[in-house]
Amino acid sequence: MKINFVFTCFLYLLLCIACNTQHKEQAAEHTTYKIILYSDSTYMYPIDSLAYTNNGDTTYFHKKFRLDGYFRVYNEDKSYFEEGRYTNGYKTGKWLFYKKYPAWYLDEERNYDNSGHERLNGKFIEYAQGDTIPVLIHNYCNNVLVGCQYKFYSSGALHIYSENDSTGAYINNYLVLYENGDTLYYENFGSSGTGTAKYYSQYNSLEWEQSYVNKKQEGWGYEYMTAYNNETDTTVLVERSLFKNDTLISTTNINTIAWKIKDLGREVDSSVIYYLNYEPIKVIYYHKGKVVKVEK
Repeated sequence: MKINFVFTCFLYLLLCIACNTQHKEQAAEHTTYKIILYSDSTYMYPIDSLAYTNNGDTTYFHKKFRLDGYFRVYNEDKSYFEEGRYTNGYKTGKWLFYKKYPAWYLDEERNYDNSGHERLNGKFIEYAQGDTIPVLIHNYCNNVLVGCQYKFYSSGALHIYSENDSTGAYINNYLVLYENGDTLYYENFGSSGTGTAKYYSQYNSLEWEQSYVNKKQEGWGYEYMTAYNNETDTTVLVERSLFKNDTLISTTNINTIAWKIKDLGREVDSSVIYYLNYEPIKVIYYHKGKVVKVEK
């Protein structure tokens, strides 16, 4: 009986530890926000406020607190807030997003339609940190990039210009400029949407490129990483993806530093993932050109 009692106590202790650990893990997944309801769009006269933990409910955070009206929402450490109008639990109209570094500055502006689905409709603007200069202006229609798109240097000079049709496909001109206005890259997709898009960072390092045929991804797409040092900046290929008629066929991950598969104890310097209907069906791991593991 004594042994059984001790064993029972031991099991109970393990159960308490497990439950406490699970509770802490679940609590860590949630973030506490503060939401304030205002009388109008001036955000000068607060009516009510509520501190809440995000639980995935977009319409009600409390039985008495319906998301309908003008709100300002702060994150947990009050380094960020957003303000705009909720209609029946969904963002509508213009929303402004602010960050604090060290003073408050406007970080983003988004415009939503009134459909009740929080679809972007109109301008999406990102601003330089602590400045009023836009670094990105995108135009949306029903959550799809449509029309002229602009990316700027922090100085305000145009960096990347592109055009999209009503489906979001690239058409006509795709232009990348140096800060002095010289052309870094140019492609004319025409009305057919055939060409190669190349995206460059603020420092003009190539980040990705993708070919399109008749407005569909076709052939290889590449993603790059830039290693910065005091002498030269090196751009290396880290991933390539194969598309056929806008369908992803395979992805090859090329690791700049070899990593190990724990259960094999083998180093891996690349892997290929094969897809069917965008679901991975097989992964092959390589080291120095040799297969070290196959997962299905």
